[in-house]
Amino acid sequence: MFAKQMRAPEASAEQTFRVKLLEDPEQLVAWARQWRSLEDSGRGSGGIFQSYDWLRPMMALPDRQAVVLAVEDEQGPALVAPFCVASFGGLRVLEWLGEPMLAYGDLLARADVDVAGGFAAALAFLRRSGKRLDAVHLRKLREDALILPLLQKMGLPVASGTAPFVDLSAFADFDAFLASRNKRSIKGYRRRRRRLEEEGEVRFLLHRGGPEAQALGRETLSLKLEWMKVQGRISRTFSSSERLEALIAGLGEPATGACVSGLFLKDRPLALEIGFLRNDRYFSFIGAIDLDFAAYSPGNLQIMDTLRWCFQQGVRTFDFLPPDSDYKRSWATGSLGLGDCCFALTPAGRLYSGLYVKSLYPLLVRAQAGAPSVLRGLSSFWLTRQGEKPSAGTSGG
Repeated sequence: MFAKQMRAPEASAEQTFRVKLLEDPEQLVAWARQWRSLEDSGRGSGGIFQSYDWLRPMMALPDRQAVVLAVEDEQGPALVAPFCVASFGGLRVLEWLGEPMLAYGDLLARADVDVAGGFAAALAFLRRSGKRLDAVHLRKLREDALILPLLQKMGLPVASGTAPFVDLSAFADFDAFLASRNKRSIKGYRRRRRRLEEEGEVRFLLHRGGPEAQALGRETLSLKLEWMKVQGRISRTFSSSERLEALIAGLGEPATGACVSGLFLKDRPLALEIGFLRNDRYFSFIGAIDLDFAAYSPGNLQIMDTLRWCFQQGVRTFDFLPPDSDYKRSWATGSLGLGDCCFALTPAGRLYSGLYVKSLYPLLVRAQAGAPSVLRGLSSFWLTRQGEKPSAGTSGG
């Protein structure tokens, strides 16, 4: 049933691959060196979000079970598929291990590996393991994801969206980039900054992974939660204290690439951002503002300073991550296609995929946008457990 409904690619060279199923913390730790070796020399569109150190705090969350498929060949580590099984009542759904925190989902593979063959071997191994699954729900697939051609070859539809980014490498320096933006908007931001400077010293600070980043990260989440409360927004990311603590734990580790920054008036944070830096790509993960200073557009002022810092660090791409929004597009120079894929393996999975994901969930999202308070409350209850409101990502001001 598993192989038939997935219509997986043929594993003609399966004998050349050795697959391990990593489920408990000891197994995951034991394969950490091999995992990290793929990060250094491999392929994968997710960047930091498929790295061992970023995912490690997420591995012990109580509502999911790690199901990591580790593939090796004669040359060593070949591919890692970082999955987990999430339980919704009696329903068991295969998801990315980093859900709902991660921004991009994908495989991670060595540059010279036959991804289709390695993944086919991994799926065959998972089928033989006898693990019961009702559905597979893979969210946040970038258009350049390693797994996307395989899903399309299997005849699986992928819903579409976009993720804005800034190609910093196209500009000689920060000033050249600013000159390419809307002149009226930039003039307005500079005017607002001067007004803030009349109130006191305005400064930008950035902490790399460590205790200072953790402390500032907690302030970021506090401001974000307050903003979400006022705006009536919800998110699976913020529905669990365990998930937030896992994120904070990762901010304390330099290996995660954490960069927590803020724009301050004297010692008061006006806008804060949790970001991650991997190689030459900066990921703008969670932003928050002090609502008392919203009139000054502190989120956009903070973005300006972060972009300046990225130019100084030699960063080539500033990734705003999904979901798309007007303020992100105002800074972006391009966007990447983004999609989700969900398919069933059992009759219960067909209810999840067909009834909830494709029908009920879109209705709940629309209810959140403008329904009466009673319906908003009901939709919030279900969205925080099964889905994520598209507009509940990073925020600017």
